[in-house]
Amino acid sequence: MSIYKRKSGRYAVSIDSEDPQPFRIVEPMPAKADGRRQVNIIARFKTDGDARRELARLLRVEPDRELSVERLARGKRNVGTFKTKKEAEQAERAALDAKDRGVDVEPTAITVAALAERYVAQRRTLERCGLKTAEEYERMVRLYVEPHFRGVPVRKLRPAAVSEWVVTLMRSGGRDGKPISAKTAKHAFALLSSALRWAVRQQIIVQNVCDAAEAPTPPRSDARALAPDEVSKIIATARGTRWENFVDLALMLGARRGELLALTWDDVDFETRRVTVRASLSQTAGATAIKSTKSGRARLIPLTTAATEAFRRQKVAQNADRLANGDIYQADPRRPVFTER
Repeated sequence: MSIYKRKSGRYAVSIDSEDPQPFRIVEPMPAKADGRRQVNIIARFKTDGDARRELARLLRVEPDRELSVERLARGKRNVGTFKTKKEAEQAERAALDAKDRGVDVEPTAITVAALAERYVAQRRTLERCGLKTAEEYERMVRLYVEPHFRGVPVRKLRPAAVSEWVVTLMRSGGRDGKPISAKTAKHAFALLSSALRWAVRQQIIVQNVCDAAEAPTPPRSDARALAPDEVSKIIATARGTRWENFVDLALMLGARRGELLALTWDDVDFETRRVTVRASLSQTAGATAIKSTKSGRARLIPLTTAATEAFRRQKVAQNADRLANGDIYQADPRRPVFTER
């Protein structure tokens, strides 16, 4: 880090810095007229391991290419120039503090892929979305954003590149190079647009280029209700199983699966014949969690005689399980209506 006085009389501030993606795969290019070395940067990575795995993959496809992994040297980033030495010292302290907290001193150096990762991590940490939603965002970044925008600085992203990315996804963005649906491409586009919109608010970039790009337009599909014979088949299949009451209530209440699984006996009022849907059970790769409903609001659902009887049967079945298992029965303090055992 350093503060030095320029001939203009202003004080310039710079601090030691490392590139957020210091490892890169390069290909040699013809030297410049003055003899200086030139390279074509193929991709950039956070770790040496990631870079070498990608290098091995590229060389399997094109073994004759002269590719190699390089690490960028530690450099300096300019913080700015200031009228007085006191202002320069304050700026230096603020820049070092921001660096210690993981904030980019020069935020425009961040790549598109890194920005998307940071956006999703921020949403997860601040609980701006459910765990399952965050997990799906991370999957989309890994499958659809990272492979295409790994080494692209966000400041250089243009609407044409985003439009071409959408086309590429729909042609060969799926598993084994297969096409993905317009609906999936639209979800990936929406995630990238949200990340860029967040970056504008954080003053990392000045505009969201997705606003001017060609977004995918999936065909509209009409919702289809179950036919009477389909309902009868579902009820007949569940009859006599542990899922009988769950299926009956799902059909009668129209509640989502996660909402039914989050119901507790405190939510069921047998006297007024009403049930309060106030939460939903979300399942992720590693665990389950209770979250709010999709709308974020609780709702009251009146119970028909048949629905009330289904709840009563479920309570009887649960009590029977408790008596049959005795001391080994593990009661959930939340008193959920539906349990595994």
